[in-house]
Amino acid sequence: MSLIEETADIIADRCGMNVPYCESMDMTLFPVVVETMLGDEQEGDLDDLHFLAENGRLIPVEYKDSTIEEIRAYLLEHEQEILDEIESDCRDYQGGV
Repeated sequence: MSLIEETADIIADRCGMNVPYCESMDMTLFPVVVETMLGDEQEGDLDDLHFLAENGRLIPVEYKDSTIEEIRAYLLEHEQEILDEIESDCRDYQGGV
């Protein structure tokens, strides 16, 4: 089980149907970021990546209208820092922060 899946399970157990917005969005969108890094994006993922960029979450605002290739290049260039941020957020969520 991945850290993201494990975190989502912990959040679901703790919150039931009342998952806070940020946790819900992160658990939905973190996998999209990882899949994009791996080149495994699906149809519709570009909209999710644009949403992250529009909100300055993991992807800078400047990428809000970028192509999937441009966003992937950014993600790969900043891979470790992005993965560290995802891990840190997951650990915080697991701890109930």
